[in-house]
Amino acid sequence: FRDPVGKKPLLVWPQPDGEVLFGSSLAALQVMCRSAPRWRIDALREVLREGYIEPPGGLYAGVEHLRPGEHRVYGYDGVLKRREHIEPTLDVPRYAGESPAEVDLRVSALLEQAVARRLENNPEPAALLS
Repeated sequence: FRDPVGKKPLLVWPQPDGEVLFGSSLAALQVMCRSAPRWRIDALREVLREGYIEPPGGLYAGVEHLRPGEHRVYGYDGVLKRREHIEPTLDVPRYAGESPAEVDLRVSALLEQAVARRLENNPEPAALLS
């Protein structure tokens, strides 16, 4: 199950022997696999043309990127039994009747709150220069 917002990637690679490998990066999958993955030439063309690959595709044959909120169930034989997609429900405040300046102030305050929450675990942010 991939998180509904899509913050962390999730890749799945079913193997011929029924084993299903999964991880958050291609490097993690390569460590676990017994054979080298094959490049998909069409995917490489897509990256060069578009700058990215639309999920569930990937650069390697058989490796799929799950979409945000996607849920898969595999059987013991490695066969995909069920695939679902969950849409996140967001409680978005309405700005009806407010001026653009009022909306700007409210959105700015919400953004400051979100950043403050994000920095709670790291109260002293730092910049790394190379």
